[in-house]
Amino acid sequence: MEVRAVKQLRGMKEIVTSWIESKLKEKGFEVKRDVLVEGEGVRHLIDIIAELRPLPNVTITLGVIVLDKEVKIEDVEKLMGWKEELPLTKLVIVPLRGVDSYAHTLAVKHGIDIAMLPEDVVREIGLGKVFTRSLLCRHIEPVVSVDKILGKISEKIRPSIFRRSKGYVERIALMFIPLIESRVELVKSSTVTGEVEVVEGSAVFDGIHGYIVSSRDNVIDIRKEYGSFAEVPFEAIEIIKVLSEEQTVELGTLAGRVGMDVDKLRPLLEVLASRGLVDIYGDLVEFKGLNLDLFVNVDNLVTRYGAVVHEGEPVVNETRFKMELRVPISRLEELLMSMRAKVIDMKITYYPLYIALIAETKNETVHEKVVVYDALSGKEVEGLSSVLAEPGVIDRLKELKGFARRTKR
Repeated sequence: MEVRAVKQLRGMKEIVTSWIESKLKEKGFEVKRDVLVEGEGVRHLIDIIAELRPLPNVTITLGVIVLDKEVKIEDVEKLMGWKEELPLTKLVIVPLRGVDSYAHTLAVKHGIDIAMLPEDVVREIGLGKVFTRSLLCRHIEPVVSVDKILGKISEKIRPSIFRRSKGYVERIALMFIPLIESRVELVKSSTVTGEVEVVEGSAVFDGIHGYIVSSRDNVIDIRKEYGSFAEVPFEAIEIIKVLSEEQTVELGTLAGRVGMDVDKLRPLLEVLASRGLVDIYGDLVEFKGLNLDLFVNVDNLVTRYGAVVHEGEPVVNETRFKMELRVPISRLEELLMSMRAKVIDMKITYYPLYIALIAETKNETVHEKVVVYDALSGKEVEGLSSVLAEPGVIDRLKELKGFARRTKR
């Protein structure tokens, strides 16, 4: 293989390529940058050629292409030819502007890896603003007043024949939680007729844990029973890529396709089954995909309650605060694309909730609990109360002055 250097790249692509180079060198690879590879009558520009010799007479050659655009089918088709012509062990695409779902499916089918940059890497190399610039951010202002919520809480904690404990609101504030909204097109295939249809809808996850966000009786809610989609292991995503293509696969065949022992494969399939993405019938695995009917339509709630939406993040002060985005967006995007979903656009919506810390006295012992109310409908959201009752949230709430408290009993 004849290799000669070409001019260096600039801008974002240069930063990412340099970071990949340093990480490969840390792993013991011999790295060449920005090279022309010649062999069997072909000349191709490769961003990185990395070689590793783990054993005598054994060489692993990795080719990395960093694309500063959305990866389309024609890009993958071109690289399929490269993969056949060049003496590479593995060809990897690192997209900086997303991947078309059909291109992703084609790449997986032909053994071309697509490596999305995780959010922590984006922050590490200082590209956070570059990558999030095109990601719309908005927030919704509350419709229901805090006085109305305090009235509801007062009724809830008032002593009665059936309730002997005494309670009062220790702190109440307006909290904005980040929702990750993805407008997607899903390719659905019938296992019976083989017919294919494209379904468009929204997949909405909470930006703190990665749970499905739904609505029940026009009130926002969390579907914790499906587990966190942000915590789906990378190995499980590789399994989904195969299943979304084949639809129904025998366990042994699937193990061979993903290069994994059946004993290791089973628990990963259980993870996917618990999230409603696959069904397991003995040794047969069937791909179900994402059920878009589970997710909330945030815009419908905004319209129903006449809420006001503003661009940008919400203003915070002594009575209102926002939770920071914790979920790596790239992980969710990669999971969606592995299911043959085309991500049309993504945005962060900060949704308003009233969160109150209630102190109750039972048998002369004081207990604290968190209650959460939807600031659009004014109704209590018990699912969110359990999710947000964590030390970090409670400590943040206690740090605030909060609204005036008028419900002491």
